[in-house]
Amino acid sequence: MRVLYLWGLMALLLSSTLLAAPFAREVKETKIADFDATIFPNPQQAPLQWLLPDKLFPSRDFRHVMYLKNDGEKSCLVRDGVAGAWHEQIYLQPTSFTPDGHFYCWMRDGAQWTLIFDDREYHTSYSPELTPFISPDGKHIAFSCLRAKNGRCIVLDGVEGKWYSIDNTMPSVVFSPDGQHLAYSARTEGHWILVVDGKELPGNAKDIISMTFSPDSQHCVAVVQQNNQDYLQIDDERGKAYDRIEQLSFTPAGKPRFVAKTGDRWALINGDEERELPGYTRGLVMSADGKHIAYQSDSQHKTAMIIDGVTGPAYRSISFMLNVFTADNHTRYTAEKDDGKWVLVVDGKEMSFAEGFVMPGTSPDRKHKARQVAVERQGKVVVDGVDGALYDFVSTPIFSPDSQHVAYFARSGNQTLLVIDGQDGKPYDAVIAPSINRAHVVNTDADPNYQSPLLFGGDGLFVNDHQVRYLAYRDKAIYCVEETLK
Repeated sequence: MRVLYLWGLMALLLSSTLLAAPFAREVKETKIADFDATIFPNPQQAPLQWLLPDKLFPSRDFRHVMYLKNDGEKSCLVRDGVAGAWHEQIYLQPTSFTPDGHFYCWMRDGAQWTLIFDDREYHTSYSPELTPFISPDGKHIAFSCLRAKNGRCIVLDGVEGKWYSIDNTMPSVVFSPDGQHLAYSARTEGHWILVVDGKELPGNAKDIISMTFSPDSQHCVAVVQQNNQDYLQIDDERGKAYDRIEQLSFTPAGKPRFVAKTGDRWALINGDEERELPGYTRGLVMSADGKHIAYQSDSQHKTAMIIDGVTGPAYRSISFMLNVFTADNHTRYTAEKDDGKWVLVVDGKEMSFAEGFVMPGTSPDRKHKARQVAVERQGKVVVDGVDGALYDFVSTPIFSPDSQHVAYFARSGNQTLLVIDGQDGKPYDAVIAPSINRAHVVNTDADPNYQSPLLFGGDGLFVNDHQVRYLAYRDKAIYCVEETLK
């Protein structure tokens, strides 16, 4: 079903600075599955709350959904509304739909376990770890399984590897970036070894801290511990010993990069370069261009950010999601003060949450900013300094890849809708929004337990510069909604 919405120029100009001409939104709805999500009133917490009879899992591209049905004794998997066979147990996880479009789940009947991976099935009579490892190219799958008294093995594409000793530590398992090689750690004769493509590398370790492959997939790189020191091991060769190695990664040229401690001195080993990190405690991050670094420094029950060698104010605690640096090399993090209140610290300046401020999002071209603001019991989005309309809540604003549009979900009354460039879309009973919105839903601080009709999942909103995709719920059915901006 297609519906065409067209808004007037005046309303558009009043609500957003991104566009200077009216545009149309062509909406295509594709029914995916019947699904009964019950609404019930709960005035002590929210005008409406959603009760999901079963946990719903959407695919990252929003074209598929799955959930389990139970009859009290057995379960069946429902994919896109089609129920499969009944099994004693079925195990779904949030990662069962992979980011690159694959699907897996475990099923158990008696002592028989079955791993479903796309259109393939793998069987084992041993107890498996329920989260498998999938190669980056999606062609291979591996999992760890246990057999009582006889150890643990890694199963690759249904073929069992060598059995090793059981240890409480889960072995590390990693595919190379090209998907052609598999490495894992294994415990044998009281120590740990590296196994690459089924071949045991010489050496022994008290522990294997981390392991990965080089960006060109040619070398297995690991941090191993022996005699209370850490070594960087590349294939079967060990490098210099340090008191501690952490945060292993690679430079753009493909050389190892890590933080290392020698005595009381910490340093960033960046390929062939070494940079001292005075005051370092943890959490080193780098800007995207590699020109700036930041890390936390703890002292006397306080912590501070050191950014490019400059120590900021000390707080009770500091938190940041992925990186202190924004795409345009500004800095941002949240901090807890001695009185227990949290503040936002942007470029070294404190901003109070009580002001209703949420860290603005920046468009990919860095020319536009959008942020949420709480206004009493409502919220609004401010784009380039221009206030949007008030709603009962607003989600995190998301820019299109070309920076020409900004979108967010909002609730008005009992309906949830997608707002694009200040213009309301078609209302639904609920939407299944990108998971990025989970952390930043603005509602009144007088109503802290509010549960919005946003069901979270999926990977993104904008498919390209002029198209969005999300899931919507109405009339006891789930629809994939695709909107094209014209």
